Order: sequence, then C-alpha cells, then structure tokens
Amino acid sequence: VIASRCPSGRVYDEYGYVGAYRDLKRAGCIFAQGLNGQKARIKLMAALGVTRDKKAIQRMF
Repeated sequence: VIASRCPSGRVYDEYGYVGAYRDLKRAGCIFAQGLNGQKARIKLMAALGVTRDKKAIQRMF
C-alpha cells in the first residue's frame, strides 16, 4: 500500500519518471487514496484480517 508522507493529500499520477505512480500501479501497488501512512496501515491490517485476496483489498481502498 502506497501513501503520501505529506500531512494531507494523496499520491497523484503526475510524473513519468521510472518508479513513479504509473510504474507502481502497473506493478500492482495499492494506493491509499488520501489516507496518511498510519491510517493506511491500520486499514490494511483490518483488510488482511478479512481476506488475503488482492482484488478484494484493492476494492477496500
């Protein structure tokens, strides 16, 4: 799960360099959609407590 370290905001698909959003998305990373890192981790732990299915976890985010 990828989250921004900024106090507010999210990760955007604005840069085209190697390792940017597009590459991470293609690699199957899940983006936290506006959650900070701590909240994303808690949400991921709760999701993993329910299922290990990646598609289901992606829908939760």
